[in-house]
Amino acid sequence: EDFESYFENARKYKELMPSVVGMPAMDAIALLENLQVNIKVKLNGNGTIKKQSVVKHQKLEANQTIVLDAS
Repeated sequence: EDFESYFENARKYKELMPSVVGMPAMDAIALLENLQVNIKVKLNGNGTIKKQSVVKHQKLEANQTIVLDAS
């Protein structure tokens, strides 16, 4: 999947966690910050996202922290 398909899914399902693995870290953070749920994003490292703490399609809760590991 590419950024456009992630962005399209994010607009449709604004409370579900998208898969950001493989995305540039800054794109992943921008995508997550534009979801309708007020979440916190913690980034470990920089570069491309290798791992995310919340699985794809899981419903996000308000004030939840999502940890992204990048390298």
